[in-house]
Amino acid sequence: MRVGTPQGQPAHGIPVRFQLEPGGQRHATIVPEQTTTDYGIARAKLHSDRIGRVGLTVRVGHGTVVKQTGIAFKTVEDDDMDAE
Repeated sequence: MRVGTPQGQPAHGIPVRFQLEPGGQRHATIVPEQTTTDYGIARAKLHSDRIGRVGLTVRVGHGTVVKQTGIAFKTVEDDDMDAE
């Protein structure tokens, strides 16, 4: 998630909270659920036992809400690990 100031500069130290949509909570997790921006970037990892779209809500600061869609996928490394 990229967060900027009204002037377009990267915002540092802004709290960001990630929350999965209710339907996705049984099959996915997001870690960490809460973080702060590091020079305009807030990162979280989406883990899911299903492949496809996962809806999530991102809260920036004290109230800005952004709806996002995360995409859960299986990597080649995951396939290789499953085969061993």
